[in-house]
Amino acid sequence: MSRRALAAALGVDEKALRDWEKRPDAPKERTVEAWQPYIEANHLGKGMTRASYAQLREEKIREEIRLLKLKAQREEGKTILVDEVSDFLKDWTANLDMALTAELEVNSPPLLAGKSVVEVREALRAVHDRIREATRNGLLKWKP
Repeated sequence: MSRRALAAALGVDEKALRDWEKRPDAPKERTVEAWQPYIEANHLGKGMTRASYAQLREEKIREEIRLLKLKAQREEGKTILVDEVSDFLKDWTANLDMALTAELEVNSPPLLAGKSVVEVREALRAVHDRIREATRNGLLKWKP
């Protein structure tokens, strides 16, 4: 059996098989039956073959290209880091919560005491406008 055919049958690289054949205890005949137990007993073939190395290089290049594209998109302002968005949303919701608490629990009750339904609606409409303004201002402060 040729070295190429044996390497293919064993699922190893031909160069690796050539190197293993130089070992003093290597099988002399080129058969799967002779080589398979030898490879397993000596833990050979566990390393990287040309094919697996080429595949790994391709994956590495693809990943580098992906990261370069992400970097370019970020520099162009097309993408934002999750941490930046998360930090902004935490601050914004905390400020919004404070505005809601101030308007609904502190400011509104005294203003609404003894008013008619129509007057309450007008007062709450003004509260809603202030909350809407606070929300809009918070969004305008966003700068990635």
